[in-house]
Amino acid sequence: MKIKKIDVYQLDLPYSGGTYELSGGRTYTSFDATFVCITTDTGLEGWGESTPFGATYIAAHAYGVRAGIAEMAPYLIGRDPRQVDRINDTMDQSLVGHNHAKTPIDVACWDVFGKSVDLPVCELSVQETTGSDIAFAAIVQLAQTVQPNLLRSVLECRDMVTLTTAQGNYPIINGCVRAPSTAGLGITPNMAVLGNPVASYS
Repeated sequence: MKIKKIDVYQLDLPYSGGTYELSGGRTYTSFDATFVCITTDTGLEGWGESTPFGATYIAAHAYGVRAGIAEMAPYLIGRDPRQVDRINDTMDQSLVGHNHAKTPIDVACWDVFGKSVDLPVCELSVQETTGSDIAFAAIVQLAQTVQPNLLRSVLECRDMVTLTTAQGNYPIINGCVRAPSTAGLGITPNMAVLGNPVASYS
């Protein structure tokens, strides 16, 4: 199995509270989100997301995510997305730092890996991220790998924005969110919301 194509989507996610206020008079009414769809030569697709919290909160910003993906993409085409450690090595060799740009590719590869072996990602592993429904799926999958006595909380980030970027069954059982047993992240991206790719690499 090889990566055949990497599609990059951009979407402004409106903040559900109207205006998000930070110190120093910084405000946000939406968050610039980047979504990645990795398509393999077998037709499997994997999805990931990076939604930095503006450009002045930490050393990460949305334009940097997309620029970083553009730098790494040529080195990732033709690689096996199931070999996540080698994918991460390739990303590190082609771009130093910039984990905010690497996260959506990493999560998309884990999504492909889970689908390829018909297991939910929580049975494998995943990096942490934040954002909309696709990021939430990765967070919940990660949380399922943590021992219950060590898990403090799972960030419910879906209600921070007003758009639904994917559908997935993440039930609340005894006050705890659970990952679905479906393969990969367990989500179906909402293409009517995501729209067309802003960049494609093959």
